[in-house]
Amino acid sequence: MAAPVVSGWYAASQLEPLAGPAGAVAGLPVGVRQQVENKAELGRILRAAGVPRRMVIPGRTYAERLPSLPRLRADIGAQRLVVQSAHDAGGRGTVFVDGPSDVARAATLAGPWRVSAFVDGWSSNVSVLSVPDGRGGVLVYVDRPSRKAIGVGDVGIGPAKSAGNDWSGAPFPARGVADVIEAATRLGEWAWHTHRMTGLWGIDLIWSADGPVINEINARKQGTTEVSGVNHQLAGVPPLAVAHLVVMLGHRPTWLPTPDAFNGCSLAGGSVGPYYLKIRARSAVTTRPDFPGSGVYRLVGDRLVWERPGAHPADADSDAGWVLIANAPAPGTACESGAELATAEGLTAGPASPFSGPSDLSDHGRAVLAAFDRWFSIDRKES
Repeated sequence: MAAPVVSGWYAASQLEPLAGPAGAVAGLPVGVRQQVENKAELGRILRAAGVPRRMVIPGRTYAERLPSLPRLRADIGAQRLVVQSAHDAGGRGTVFVDGPSDVARAATLAGPWRVSAFVDGWSSNVSVLSVPDGRGGVLVYVDRPSRKAIGVGDVGIGPAKSAGNDWSGAPFPARGVADVIEAATRLGEWAWHTHRMTGLWGIDLIWSADGPVINEINARKQGTTEVSGVNHQLAGVPPLAVAHLVVMLGHRPTWLPTPDAFNGCSLAGGSVGPYYLKIRARSAVTTRPDFPGSGVYRLVGDRLVWERPGAHPADADSDAGWVLIANAPAPGTACESGAELATAEGLTAGPASPFSGPSDLSDHGRAVLAAFDRWFSIDRKES
């Protein structure tokens, strides 16, 4: 029997018993993740990697305590601020600061704290793969950027938290995408030479009116990893997650093209792409007994009609009316308020995008949500 390989976001010690003495954990080392992903060190890391200043958000790190709001605004040179704790994920360590009460709330996060100017625009994510070239250097593969909606209350997603990502529709400006590819390449080379970092990682960005700026480095697999793999398949290669496993096990993914060829596809973009929309319970609900569960549905009027099994976003051509419901609860499941109910996924050229703005659902997204909600009954005792 082959030895097991356990893949996690990173090589957490909790995964080792699952792999057993003969198996392997495929993920970035915890120590590397802690250093590269340290938000309090983001400014220093970007400078060390040679990322252009136009892509760096004005900010400052505070180690002992957070000053008063007037002092923070004077230090940063901005009215609205963003406070991030050094190590957290999923938006849990991020607070948008508009008043003194927000500073008090941010101070409850574990320090040190990175305080930055708030930047208006689309949030975005980019998956990156670092592969040793066998000659002492590293090859850096950069995926196309997504549009990431933040704080969409309609689907139960709070401030600073992602409601999902969309790679479809009109591409971002080519100059900005070229900047992202160059910045990711420089960061990948810095992380290799400084920490010998390989495998999958990512960058979070904000697309401002002046171009993209970097607000986080994620030294791990990400929430986007699974669905973003559709981009790679559209480009004619297996998902980068497969290459990640090969690299983590000490081998070379020989099927990959050159970084110039792969990154050129990301630069060229294209309107067709995958998307996913997270849906949380906005109150205590129970899945209806006749709920078919995960699979491919057709949106017919105000209802989602189950059609067939499915587990891949490309199974659902959303421009033709299909949507994949993934990771859904079983019939009759009681779900607490805030529980993740499912993701709605598919492939679109843009018309079926679930988002119309950085924090807003599109009409199509609202239609899918309303139809999905019909499969749940509200728990009146908790409402």
